[in-house]
Amino acid sequence: MGNLTYKNLGLDKVNKALLSVLSKKNRDIMERRFGLFGRKQRQTLEEIGGIYGITRERVRQIEEASLKKIKKSSAFAENQKTVFAVKSEIEKTGGIVEEEKFLNDFSPNKSDRNHLVFLLRLIDEASYSRADNKFKGYFTINPQFSEKIKEVLIGFGGELQKENEVLGEKEIADKFGNFVKGKIAFLISKNVLISWLGLANFIGKNQFGEWGPSSSIHISPRGSRDFAYLILKKENKPLHFREIAEKIERHFSRKAHFQTVHNELIKHPNFVLVGRGMYALKDWGYKIGTVKEIIAGILKEKGPLPKEKIIDEVLKERFVKQDTILVNLQNKERFKKQDDHYHLV
Repeated sequence: MGNLTYKNLGLDKVNKALLSVLSKKNRDIMERRFGLFGRKQRQTLEEIGGIYGITRERVRQIEEASLKKIKKSSAFAENQKTVFAVKSEIEKTGGIVEEEKFLNDFSPNKSDRNHLVFLLRLIDEASYSRADNKFKGYFTINPQFSEKIKEVLIGFGGELQKENEVLGEKEIADKFGNFVKGKIAFLISKNVLISWLGLANFIGKNQFGEWGPSSSIHISPRGSRDFAYLILKKENKPLHFREIAEKIERHFSRKAHFQTVHNELIKHPNFVLVGRGMYALKDWGYKIGTVKEIIAGILKEKGPLPKEKIIDEVLKERFVKQDTILVNLQNKERFKKQDDHYHLV
């Protein structure tokens, strides 16, 4: 959120001045309703009505009347610089900004964020849209344009789903930027494009900064198998199953029992055992099978080979000691040696 923070905006002082135009009772109701000045939680209309012995509808009427009174006050006119700063921050993201990110960037403290929500209610141009199945909750100062952005995001999400692509941040911004050309009449920065992508529930980002359809296991892993796949893909090298479990815990902040991870690696054909407890992705070209079967496959593909060449070829496929390869070559039912070359029987 650029430089807009609770500390440098001084919202506690601003909101105190704005609320001072209300009666003591109405000020207390507003502070309870928005969770301001020591109130830990925002209270419902019903809760406040119970405290004052009035209906929830009456509380709602007091809330609306209080907001109108504040907006007409000299205190509100005197604090237009603050109002402008908040509006400008939303404009930086194309006039639409995801609620949670906007508030969290403002302050990690919920009480502080409540002050911003209160001020947003006083800005006529600002409106809030609740989260639904497709989109997260968001603030906007241009509802009509926001609907256009949502249409574009739905179209782009469909394209990503069809291609089932997972892309880095620069790649997804470039791809989305090309997609919006002709649909939106002005140039859009990478930061704004990324901000818009964050609005969609059907587009997601994983812990490694990769973007794609939220339904993809690469973006929303659902079990030990998916997490193990992502770790190996990220590391781009074979790992021991214990190390895979440790990295799952570190990167995804979830408990990963090494035996559970090991069982998934054993069961699923996407993973290949390439050494003692070491696993690789089948996608990398590793062949499934024992050392003996790997040797047989090499000889079948390349013909008779000397011992040294066989060792080199096997070590491309397996993390094993040379002695293990030599022991397997002694299997006379599968291999025979002739003129310093090994043949298939």
